[in-house]
Amino acid sequence: MKGELELVNTVCRDIKNTPSKAFISVKEAKLLDGGQYTLLLKNPGGEKVVHVNVVVLDKPGESQGPIVVTGINNDQCCLAWKPPLKDGGSTVSHYVVERRETSRLVWTVVDPKVETTCLKVTKLLEGDDSPKNLEVSNIKKDSMVLNWETPPETGGSPISGYIIEKHDKEGVRWTRCNRQAVTGLTFKVTGLLESHIYEFRVAAENAVGVGEPSSPTVFHKAVDPIFRPGPPLNPKVSDTTKSSAILMWSKPVCDGGCEIQGYIVECCTTTASTGPLETTETDIGKTKFEVLNLKEHQAYRFRVCACKDDFGKYSITANNAVGTVTEDLTVII
Repeated sequence: MKGELELVNTVCRDIKNTPSKAFISVKEAKLLDGGQYTLLLKNPGGEKVVHVNVVVLDKPGESQGPIVVTGINNDQCCLAWKPPLKDGGSTVSHYVVERRETSRLVWTVVDPKVETTCLKVTKLLEGDDSPKNLEVSNIKKDSMVLNWETPPETGGSPISGYIIEKHDKEGVRWTRCNRQAVTGLTFKVTGLLESHIYEFRVAAENAVGVGEPSSPTVFHKAVDPIFRPGPPLNPKVSDTTKSSAILMWSKPVCDGGCEIQGYIVECCTTTASTGPLETTETDIGKTKFEVLNLKEHQAYRFRVCACKDDFGKYSITANNAVGTVTEDLTVII
């Protein structure tokens, strides 16, 4: 009997009685099979009760988690845990502590016999805890947008935020850009000085502290983006003579983010469909131009385009022992 229940034969339990002995065999015994068994002996003279305590030994259960990691630095940390709820029927004698790098599949033994529920682990390899692929975009005269990726290692504690720093090329010190830690992977840096040149870096922060910063970006100049200007509006011929024509137009709606510095006026005959256009520069700011030296009774085509800084005529001079040669070229931005 076990408790008040009389035991019978089952698939896992075999009971045999002989005139001199009583047997009970339990296959694949579990912890539940342990406990106090009662043997009742009877004959015409009376009965006798014998109690037998059975202890079934099994593997202990998992240690209670989570594992607490403290005292983290570049080559060591301290671990602490709680004993398992189930000891397998016997007092836990010791623990085996193992470790594995996150980039590998194999576990290695740190200590095969730890008799307490804490351990200081040494000789660790310093991880790469700096954010990766820091990029700068949406550059303007007073702001820039930074984007980055999470670091490969977190130092054993979840990342709580990121610290962004900037460095003015004219200065020496790195200065912090954000008052509170940034939880995302993007940040808009504001308050930049126009035409100043900056580089940036980002560092991750967790419960232990701030990790190593990322590699700095290349230097970027704080200026508004400049694009091609739009086409001049409403071009027309306002007056003509037998050898000249006066052209007029309006400024483009879009200046490309930079003041219009001048215009290029081109003309050709209507029969010269594939030939080069004759190019002439106008004065800055003027939207009127007189084309001279035209041939009488000849039809012409005209077009006007707006230009920004650095357009105009340039010359290249080559020198050697014999002399010099100069070539002119026109640059349209």
